[in-house]
Amino acid sequence: MSPSDHGERLAKLLNEAPTLRIWLEEMRGFARDGQGRRIVLGLTAAETIEFIALDLLYQAERDALNTSDIQHRYTALREKHDEARVRDACENLDFAAKNERHN
Repeated sequence: MSPSDHGERLAKLLNEAPTLRIWLEEMRGFARDGQGRRIVLGLTAAETIEFIALDLLYQAERDALNTSDIQHRYTALREKHDEARVRDACENLDFAAKNERHN
């Protein structure tokens, strides 16, 4: 998927998932990949699209259908994102501590 196609698809999905978008923005959960595409921290561009689409599907249909496969994949992607956020926070704290020592 080209960067522009990815951006359009991501924007559409995020418009459909405002709660998830706000949460990701507040948690600094977005990053840019090597091609400049906006991604969920810790996920690839394809996983970002999948993660948001699964969130929408799970939220919309969790009471109507068996969601074990959807929930399993969503949880795996969410855990990958959460681990990346923890690493990022630790790196930021380490960077801040090093800068404080040099000032």
